[in-house]
Amino acid sequence: MVARILIADDHDLVRGMLRKLFSEVGFDVTEAVDGADCIDSFQRQPVDIIFCDILMPNHGALICVSVRRMGAAYAAKLSAGQRP
Repeated sequence: MVARILIADDHDLVRGMLRKLFSEVGFDVTEAVDGADCIDSFQRQPVDIIFCDILMPNHGALICVSVRRMGAAYAAKLSAGQRP
């Protein structure tokens, strides 16, 4: 069974880089552009692992807590930049 990953980040470049990395090693990757989109995506199709930017719009820092409560096995917090 292929593990499913959700990448939640408001920067296209970061999402694209992580998608490429994980897809090349065989993961099934889904993307979300902000916290609300991450929650919606997870509710539509639960995933095994979530990589979440804690500085993105719409509840970025709280997403990991929310999806863990919704049943996500792993939720990793990422911070790749600074708040403008």
